[in-house]
Amino acid sequence: MDASSPSDHHLSTNTESEQSPRPVEVTIVERPNRPPSHYRVEQFYEMPPRYLRAAILYIATCLSTFIAGAFMSGQIMVEEGTYWPLIVRDWSVLQEWGWGYSLSIMGILTFHELGHYLQSRRYGVPASLPYFIPLPVIQPFGTLGAVIVQRTGWRDRKILFDIAVTGPLAGLVLTIPILYFGLLESRYIDFPKDVDMSQVIRFGDPLIMKLMAAQVLGEQPPNTEIMLTPLLFAGWVGLFVTALNLIPLGQLDGGHILYALLGRKAHYVAISLTMLAIALMTWFGQYEYILMLILVIFMGVKHPPTGNDRAELGKMRTVIGWLTLAFLILGFTVDPI
Repeated sequence: MDASSPSDHHLSTNTESEQSPRPVEVTIVERPNRPPSHYRVEQFYEMPPRYLRAAILYIATCLSTFIAGAFMSGQIMVEEGTYWPLIVRDWSVLQEWGWGYSLSIMGILTFHELGHYLQSRRYGVPASLPYFIPLPVIQPFGTLGAVIVQRTGWRDRKILFDIAVTGPLAGLVLTIPILYFGLLESRYIDFPKDVDMSQVIRFGDPLIMKLMAAQVLGEQPPNTEIMLTPLLFAGWVGLFVTALNLIPLGQLDGGHILYALLGRKAHYVAISLTMLAIALMTWFGQYEYILMLILVIFMGVKHPPTGNDRAELGKMRTVIGWLTLAFLILGFTVDPI
């Protein structure tokens, strides 16, 4: 295949060495009849799968999310200032919460990460297995999600788009049903006015949760809250994680999707959103997302270019991309906790 071929790129694998990792060569060309922007050959190495490492982290995250769910059950009494359990009131309720939350949230995160990983494998983009991050001590989620290490860029905007958008959509395939069944188990409960708020964790409800609750539970009476259940908790966390990932900045899924849609014009959007976020946090004095914003700025607000930014997404991908980013309106929570 040469530069006159109707394809956007050529991928060839060097198989002379049988030792892992294998060298892989990617030749990037422009489409015919268009002014070329660059033509280069990149060689990188296929990442050897670390099955044991991935398995250990996955099991550890299952346990840490079980612990998080168990603590949220309210059946564990702890010494003030520590996380060491003193009394377990009801082991059956504790296990119901622990396993219910753990299996649900791990399913959501697994779907999300497999969406990215399988698309990377489909396009021959070297990527590690998903490495889940356990967080057994700091409550209430029990995990920081997962990461996939990728050592090379993307050959064109189509590949970038497909890898980026599949993760959030795959996660939502499981998140929405889990949220629905969690609401079926729930009900509205009275919220005491004299309660000590320092001893209570209240979760902000995203718009999609309010809409679903109105359909499942009916109109919410005044001075009431939605009773948390294991599935509802997992569904809420699934929405929270998905919405965070869809923020159109830097290396987040939303940043990838926006760059695939707009190309380098996405830089102006990312910089504007960053400045707006800083201004709003300062104005309202709410800094729930400050650590995430610092991390995003540290990683880089601007998105790196692909090998072929001229590749057209097509109408279907464009519609899916904007609809996926629009989920931020439904799933984002300004005041999550």
